[in-house]
Amino acid sequence: MTYDTANNRWKGSETYNLLYPQWGHPGNLSDAVRRWVAPQAATIRITGNARDSGIGCGDGVVVSIKKGVTPLWQQTIAEGNSTGFNFDQTTTVAGGDVIDFIINKGVADNGCDATSFDPTISLSAAPPPLSSYTASTDFSGTQGYRNWYY
Repeated sequence: MTYDTANNRWKGSETYNLLYPQWGHPGNLSDAVRRWVAPQAATIRITGNARDSGIGCGDGVVVSIKKGVTPLWQQTIAEGNSTGFNFDQTTTVAGGDVIDFIINKGVADNGCDATSFDPTISLSAAPPPLSSYTASTDFSGTQGYRNWYY
């Protein structure tokens, strides 16, 4: 993805493959993926909510959280589901482990698949002030800022 300063977003090679501070939109061929890389070994807790942000059109998405290739959580969000689903996952990580937050177009196409997906990651073994990371608060035009990649 390439950062678009004028629109404060990351954009992939497809028109609607986008990541904003609090939401994303998958492409037709590419998922919208926000990645966090663990700065150290710790137990982490991942909390938040995923819901439809493009009410009134589209056909829904599949959102997931993965540690490397291992699924931690997955949910299908139907078109119009503005309540969405809460997630609360705890896992251990080593320094450098990858946690991916993925928005997939689902079974049909990616039309109107804007999806709010704003996770918070809390480290149990980290000293302040870097003990908590929130996707929207830490959003940046710089890859790797506060351990987030786009």
